[in-house]
This record gives sequence, C-alpha cells and structure tokens, in this order.
Amino acid sequence: MTSGHILFVGEDMCARIEVLEHTGYRVANCACETDAIRDALVGNRFDAVIFQCMPEPPSVPLLSTCRTFSSAPFVLFADRNSPFHVRDYDAVVPNLCNPREWLSDLEAVIATHREPNHGKAPQSESLIRTEQQKQIM
Repeated sequence: MTSGHILFVGEDMCARIEVLEHTGYRVANCACETDAIRDALVGNRFDAVIFQCMPEPPSVPLLSTCRTFSSAPFVLFADRNSPFHVRDYDAVVPNLCNPREWLSDLEAVIATHREPNHGKAPQSESLIRTEQQKQIM
C-alpha cells in the first residue's frame, strides 16, 4: 500500500478517488474552480494534485492559482477530446488507462518530486510526461 495526501480536482466520473483511497492515499476533492482550489490548497500540503476537469482541461489562470499555493506535482487525467498543453503537467494519464498503470505512474511522480536527487522509480509506458522529459525540453 502507498500513502500520501492527494487533492482531486473535478468530478470523479471513473471512481478514481475510491481506487486512490483503497490503495492508501488520503484524498480531498474540490470543484474545478479557482476559489475552490485556492480554499483546498491554503493551509494544506498535498503530495499531488490530480485534475479530472470536464469537458475542458483546467484553464491557465486555474493552473496558475494552483502553482501559487502548491509545489506538488500536477497530474491530468486526459480526455481525448479536450486540448491541453502537456508542459503544464508533471504527468498526463491517457484516457482509459488501467488503474495499475496510472497508480504506478502517480507513485513514480510523487517519489521523483519528494526525492529529486535520488534514483527515480520505474515508470510505465502510459506516462506521457515526467520530470525527466521536462528537463530535456
């Protein structure tokens, strides 16, 4: 089992919060709105911020608010029909990704963020963007 504190932003249409809690994460949930995110982040420390905002991905102002109040890695559950900039996220999970894969990806992103100078955990093929790719770009 893993552990950590996750902020899940948006409506959980795929029972991902339940999966996260089942594997040991503590999860807070808020709407995909600037005020709600600010309220959730102020005074709390999260190991990752996960976005599942439908029908559009989070806006630039919303992401800026998140970055102002949190240094946690950002993970997007991507909808194949919504445009987004990969560079805005530490990880992007493709649509219909197996929970074992995205949980592994999430754990790797959190581990990399916690210990940036130590060895990185193996990452599955479903992870589109990692900190390593950011450094290359």
